[in-house]
Amino acid sequence: MDENIADIMKMDEAIESFVERYANSFVKWEVIQFYHDHPDTWYRLDELVKGLNRSLKSLKNEMQELEESMFLKEKKVGKTPAYQYEPGDSQAGKELKNTVDQFIAICQEREGRLRVVYKLLKDGKPICE
Repeated sequence: MDENIADIMKMDEAIESFVERYANSFVKWEVIQFYHDHPDTWYRLDELVKGLNRSLKSLKNEMQELEESMFLKEKKVGKTPAYQYEPGDSQAGKELKNTVDQFIAICQEREGRLRVVYKLLKDGKPICE
């Protein structure tokens, strides 16, 4: 029965790879959605803590991982890190933007959200805060 569920919950290969690399936690999923809705804008970590209603500790780790994976850019504003999502005009940047757009579109539908949730619960990071 478990294999049937895995077959039913299968996603497009590019989206599945995106979830594994970038959206591999519920916090990152929320951050990706936020930056998709607010591209090209720098947000300080303290602003994101308030805006996303997450703890500094859980958000800081996830933001660092997204920066390390080249999804976000980081700069210091005083002593506080700030982050921006701007994939750029390179071929890789265009492909990332397209995949993010597809991911967000999939998450707008109940079935798509269920597939992502299934993937996160099955393969993702443990649920935290």
